[in-house]
Amino acid sequence: MYSGIFITAVKTLRCHVCHSMFSTKGSLKVHMRLHTGAKPFKCPHCTMRFRTSGHRKSHIHQHYKPESSMRRRKNLSAMTKQFQDIMPETLDFINQVFCLFVFSTYI
Repeated sequence: MYSGIFITAVKTLRCHVCHSMFSTKGSLKVHMRLHTGAKPFKCPHCTMRFRTSGHRKSHIHQHYKPESSMRRRKNLSAMTKQFQDIMPETLDFINQVFCLFVFSTYI
C-alpha cells in the first residue's frame, strides 16, 4: 500500500565551483559539464552538441518530425506564386488536393 513517504538519497558530493550537492558521482559529473562547457554528445544529423545523452536523444527526434503545417502552407504559397498565370479554378483545385493530402497524411 502506498504510504506517501518518500525516501531521498543523502547528498554527500559537493561541486567545488558552486557548492551544489549531489547524491551520485554521475550527477556531479553531468553538473560539472555546466562549468566546463563540455558537450560530449554530438547529434549524428547536424553539428549540435549536448551535455547529456538524454538531451541529444530528444533533439534527434526533431530530425524525424514531419514539417509543421505552417511550413507546408508557406511552401504551397511559394509554389502558387510561381504559377500565377494558371487559371484561378486550377489553383483552387490544387489547394484543395494539397489540403486533403496534408490532412489525410498527418492526422
